Amino acid sequence: MITGKRVEDATEAGFDWAEDEVSDNWKEKELQRRTRELLKRCVHFNGIMNESCDAGVKYKELLGDGVGWAAHMPCFNDEKSTVKCSLASFLTPEQARKEIEEQDIRITEFIQQLNDSICPVCKVQVQQRQVGPCVYGTCGHRLYQGKVNPQFAQREKRIHSTRKLN
Repeated sequence: MITGKRVEDATEAGFDWAEDEVSDNWKEKELQRRTRELLKRCVHFNGIMNESCDAGVKYKELLGDGVGWAAHMPCFNDEKSTVKCSLASFLTPEQARKEIEEQDIRITEFIQQLNDSICPVCKVQVQQRQVGPCVYGTCGHRLYQGKVNPQFAQREKRIHSTRKLN
């Protein structure tokens, strides 16, 4: 989406577009990109930091452990892979779109919990604390990396000042 200074510059230069069209076009392209990424990855793949995939295939036994052993894994529907995996399984486009919809719901729920000062891990009401570059809940879980939202910081200052008076 084109925003900020670029929008102002384009408008001054005489360009005119419907912001909704730009937004909808971006959303569709992002959906297509995310779908392509899911279609490329085996449903059992869980990362090369693990010894084996969710189907039990040991990565290094299948691929060897020399330099570049993960370069062209059959886990990524890669035509360059010289190794085939009999357990490799890939989503259909319909399944990929459904997975994306479910991801979006989980992301929305996660953000709502943070906005409500609820820890997404243990589901308890927390105060947010800045610890270095991260924000932690009073429960001890890391909530996110970044700065405490000023609305939470002001609310917590009021709570702390009330406690000091009592």
